[in-house]
Amino acid sequence: MVSLHGYVSVAPPVGATDSSSQTRYVLELSKMLSELGYAVDIWMRRMEDQTEIDVINDLMRIIRIPCGGLDFLPREELWRHLPEWSDLALEHIGKTGVRYEFFNSHYWDAGMAAQFLSAILNVPHIHTPHTLGIWQQHQLENKFPGRGAVFETQYHFQRQIMEERRLYGDCDLVVALNEIQLELLSRDYDVPSDKLRLAAAFAPEIAPPQER
Repeated sequence: MVSLHGYVSVAPPVGATDSSSQTRYVLELSKMLSELGYAVDIWMRRMEDQTEIDVINDLMRIIRIPCGGLDFLPREELWRHLPEWSDLALEHIGKTGVRYEFFNSHYWDAGMAAQFLSAILNVPHIHTPHTLGIWQQHQLENKFPGRGAVFETQYHFQRQIMEERRLYGDCDLVVALNEIQLELLSRDYDVPSDKLRLAAAFAPEIAPPQER
């Protein structure tokens, strides 16, 4: 799992910035995979006084890699530091010798990092957007007309949407969380149907590994 922003931990702090439903989703999906017999590493950005590695159980752990210093950074700014994070993550994987069966990234910042690792290590990459730049931009501009330039400065929508299009083209599968998101990915991002999956329909297809 690659999910860079927020406070992912064994017991995520309630109300912490950038710790939303995505944090819980990643943890619960990781637990499900571990119950199927997979060993799961959740890759994060290390910040503040967090430890580098937290062991959750025999098959789950959190690995935190620093980038952009140790201060909290909002998720809208993480893309600027992804080359640093990706290089350090690749170095960590090389030192430990761990071999992954697939990467599952969450949100576009983690997707960019995971696609880099996927290409270098020749490992399949499944991406889960959670939210979409085009949808977010339309929602804000419809609610607050005339503030498009302000939102662009704050959220970097043009950059996000450009990277999302590239990411959805390069990764192996894109997993939508609901029917509406599935339609938006097909209509607004031109993701072909054979590359799209719905989360509820996709989960049963994940078979347990044949051997440990």
